[in-house]
Amino acid sequence: DPIWYYEDLLTRIQKMPNIRFANIKDALQSQPTGEEIICTIRHDLDGDLIAARQQAELEQSLGISTSYYLLHTAPYYSILADDVFMRSAASLEDYRHIQNCGHELALHTDGMTLYQSHNIDGAEAIRTELAWLRENGCDIRGTTAHNSFGVYGCNNY
Repeated sequence: DPIWYYEDLLTRIQKMPNIRFANIKDALQSQPTGEEIICTIRHDLDGDLIAARQQAELEQSLGISTSYYLLHTAPYYSILADDVFMRSAASLEDYRHIQNCGHELALHTDGMTLYQSHNIDGAEAIRTELAWLRENGCDIRGTTAHNSFGVYGCNNY
């Protein structure tokens, strides 16, 4: 049971001296004090939204806040049919649930795939997704690029 292994890992880390868990946004806003070590966990939510909910609930039960990066080109988030981008509004409930468990939501940007595969302005698509998520109750403040130079032959910012 992978969730049990994850719980075991988290509880072992919690037992370490001077550890404080924080999501990335909060860690960037507060410096460690004295001997304190800030531990951040980033979940790149590229595939399994149900597992992410379970992890978020487990982390909440342990008093741990982490960061979940939603991938706007993932099948749980949207589909692209005939070059029309259709979002899964049903998934919004899951995003807000993760956020309501005390976790940070952020965007895992993949504008390069939209541009290279569908000739869609990737930068504009990211601005549109940020606005849509925020309009629907998701407090998105951070982003990180999906994939890398090795995948695209250029940076995906």
